[in-house]
Amino acid sequence: MTDPYLRPGKILSTYSRLYPDAWKQVDEFRAGRKELGDWPDWCFLPLAGTYAIVSKGKTLQSPNQAHHIGFWALWQPGG
Repeated sequence: MTDPYLRPGKILSTYSRLYPDAWKQVDEFRAGRKELGDWPDWCFLPLAGTYAIVSKGKTLQSPNQAHHIGFWALWQPGG
């Protein structure tokens, strides 16, 4: 297979290693959406949720990782 074809899987794998509990936390946030503000159905998970996952309760200098987790959450198995 060609590199462009394999690249998304490699990126997803990298984020899975960086944030090993991220996909579990995404599922938990989505399961608790009513208690967490009940965001619109069209929204998979607000970026505030992915920010919480990436920041682990701390302030981030750059929220880019949170945006990346938000994007890749759509592509992980079960997403």
